[in-house]
Amino acid sequence: KTVRAIAKLERKIYRREIAYWWRWYKKCRYMPSRHERKACQKALRPGHSRYRRAQWVRGFRKLKGKKRKLWKRVKQSPQWKSPAWPQLFYRMSRVGLGWKTSYRAFVEKGLRIERVYGPHMRAILRKAKLPEDLAALPFVESMFNPWVRSFVGALGLWQIMPPTGREVGLYISPQRRRTYHLPPLDEREDPLFATKAATRFIKLCRYFFRDSWPLAMTSYNQGPGRVLKVIRRTRTRKLHKMIRRASRRLFGPDGRNFYSKFVAAVLLQREATQKFSSALRPLQFKTLYLKVPIWLKDFQKRAGFSPSEMFLYNPMLRYLHKSSSNIHPIPSHFPLRVPSKKATAILK
Repeated sequence: KTVRAIAKLERKIYRREIAYWWRWYKKCRYMPSRHERKACQKALRPGHSRYRRAQWVRGFRKLKGKKRKLWKRVKQSPQWKSPAWPQLFYRMSRVGLGWKTSYRAFVEKGLRIERVYGPHMRAILRKAKLPEDLAALPFVESMFNPWVRSFVGALGLWQIMPPTGREVGLYISPQRRRTYHLPPLDEREDPLFATKAATRFIKLCRYFFRDSWPLAMTSYNQGPGRVLKVIRRTRTRKLHKMIRRASRRLFGPDGRNFYSKFVAAVLLQREATQKFSSALRPLQFKTLYLKVPIWLKDFQKRAGFSPSEMFLYNPMLRYLHKSSSNIHPIPSHFPLRVPSKKATAILK
């Protein structure tokens, strides 16, 4: 009953919001001057004080008792561990109630992986003579999920596209039936291989925009060609002026907000020890190059790995284990990472 009451209240406030918006929209159309019409349309944009008054969130501030407690629970972190959460989630989806969850849980999950691979990634960036703050870029791209795939085909921590990955020297198995003899491995899933490839692409972006790091970072996400096109259309090399002059179709929200998200991720990474607590330590491993192919299950038994520990050290092997472990062994000279303590026992 409580959930249905909240859903009913939300629909009621939504109807009021639409009526409020249309009332102002009709007034905007009949304003005498062009300047007044523009000012009126600006007032209708989301985030403006007048428009914010009609948002349905303000209606929930008047709730009392159980309804208000339930609303507070819904607005909390998605990691709320309660036995009643699945049932509550199901009921809310049944009645059509919408809400926004906190971003803190996803950041915490990304920081766990960053604590493990971050020092090694910063060492690669330092060796490539690039700023170590670039290690915060995967927060914006993938939230440090090595297996996340975008709808356009970008994969890994650094969200590298297949053509770009092949250009910078990564092995990406072709998705064709006639190439089934090749192991289905993708080096974009490996954090350290992908970091080395990302350094090469960042240097390419830096080559096009030597005088501006904001444009170089934006071109990493949008591509140097698109950013050069926006520069040509807007006739400026200043990012804030490009955002003002370019149309939404030419320069979408991802490109407009990418550099600001990157700066926020850098600040978050610097203050992570103060705002988040994590007991994970950097990985201490050795890389082995086996002379002959070996089956994944045999190597797992020989090394004494659990599946989670195996994929933590070697994320590339997850797809090999998941799809075709009985067809393709681990190829020879494949770089296998193992803990430093287990390396001598495996070599014996």
